[in-house]
Amino acid sequence: MTTKRREHIERYVESLRPFLSRVGLKDIEHRHDEGELRLTPVPHSSLPVEFVVVPFSENERCFGSNDLVCVSYSKPAGEPQPPRRDLSFIANALLKLATPALVEALGERRRRDPRLWNLDLVTLLNRGLKPAAIINVENRGEILNRVISKVPAAVVSKRPFYRSNLDHLIFVDEDYDERTAGDSTVEEGRKKARVLERLVYCAQDLDSAERLRHLDSEIHAHGYARKPELVGKIGVALGYPECCVADYVADHRKRDEIEDVRWLRSFVESAERHRDQPGTSRHFRLFSSWTNWIVARIAHMPFFEHFPCSPWCPSTLRHNHRMVEALFSKEDVPWLLSLLSVSFFAWPDGELVPFRCGEPENEVIPIHDVGTAWREAVSPRYQPRLHDGEGLLPAAPHELTALRGSSRGWEVKAAGTWLPLGSDKSAPLVLPFG
Repeated sequence: MTTKRREHIERYVESLRPFLSRVGLKDIEHRHDEGELRLTPVPHSSLPVEFVVVPFSENERCFGSNDLVCVSYSKPAGEPQPPRRDLSFIANALLKLATPALVEALGERRRRDPRLWNLDLVTLLNRGLKPAAIINVENRGEILNRVISKVPAAVVSKRPFYRSNLDHLIFVDEDYDERTAGDSTVEEGRKKARVLERLVYCAQDLDSAERLRHLDSEIHAHGYARKPELVGKIGVALGYPECCVADYVADHRKRDEIEDVRWLRSFVESAERHRDQPGTSRHFRLFSSWTNWIVARIAHMPFFEHFPCSPWCPSTLRHNHRMVEALFSKEDVPWLLSLLSVSFFAWPDGELVPFRCGEPENEVIPIHDVGTAWREAVSPRYQPRLHDGEGLLPAAPHELTALRGSSRGWEVKAAGTWLPLGSDKSAPLVLPFG
């Protein structure tokens, strides 16, 4: 970025600072990335969101806009919805302070690839590619009706819910409201406005949708661990491979990590179990790109929702090949595989550092593009979790050239020296796809 562009952006952020104390903030941090200005309130606990300012576009989905910019925000999964008045106050200030010079300084925004625009569960249901789906929808009548009108058959959960910090669904009454009296971090009596959602149970016919709602209601009433057979029935009803459903049901991992990290850890352990099977070569091989559910989630590829029972699951490979043949042209498959072949270092707090793998040789995996392997097609929920690796890895990301497993855990090579990533739970998980 040129000095002049940087000055325009910093001047814009500086002009916002006098407004911050009005909503209990001390400062705001910012970063600029290809047409997007991202702003994080300080302290983040007072307003746990990230604001995004981009040049105006009629197709942009946003919280507010004028003829210069669009303003949106995202919040970490499980965090309560901040008060709308505070969000509106900051958003309106961001709109009011925007100038043509700021828009020029922001530059052209990186766009989500159009080949992913029309991928959603509703489309898959209507095309008969999925037998059923459970969709989270904001608890507003017009939004719920919009989804219901587009699928063959649907019913909604009887009660709305919000997500806890660990992604538990907390079902509540329609008039639910929560106060924070006694919480020293916020003004006493201030309401935590949460965005309530409902589950929409979609299927090819109404009876199937009702059965899906009944099964899911039983699970939420009794807990996953106490009703594993119902979890299995739902997985099969949603069209997931039976081997993957059985593996998911058998995994009674404690719910003390965010959902994605729990699944990542289980996925890595499944690779070890697979290698321990009789008759299986212990020679290291990369995980199959066709089982890369991490990329599928980050890029919002709903044709690939389920958690594979191993990184080489034959049923998952067949399922995803069939979906790709139905949804993409032959010319698009190399592009899709370039996304699905991205590898990751993954930390317990959810941070992800992307990289790419070469073909293993003598148990050593060449790696490159650490921290820069991929930024395209990232859904807003995951954008804050992608990291360039600076400060997280034992050497500068651009210096890393290879990766290998050892009795002490994974090691990376930099400047001819092998450096440990660690062996305890604070060390990153390694997911090498190719």
